[in-house]
Amino acid sequence: MTREETRIFKLLDGYARRSYECFVAEFDLDKTESRYNVCFRPLGSDVNSSNRFACKFVTIDRTDVDGIRAGEMLPDAVADLMNRVLPALKGLK
Repeated sequence: MTREETRIFKLLDGYARRSYECFVAEFDLDKTESRYNVCFRPLGSDVNSSNRFACKFVTIDRTDVDGIRAGEMLPDAVADLMNRVLPALKGLK
């Protein structure tokens, strides 16, 4: 992972942890499609829980990732996407 990708990963992970009690479990660049595929999982899942495999996948276009590179905050398009998808994970253990 490049330094730039590490910064993007940290911004996504930090937002997910603060806002939705989940974390980035997978972060992959699909070079052929110019997008990132990101998997989020709930924090603190119990191994005996029926939710232990709960996850949500988000695809972020490269143009939106360029917006992350330009600043230290998530662009509105990325935050909006996460705000639509991640509430389903909040509170799952």
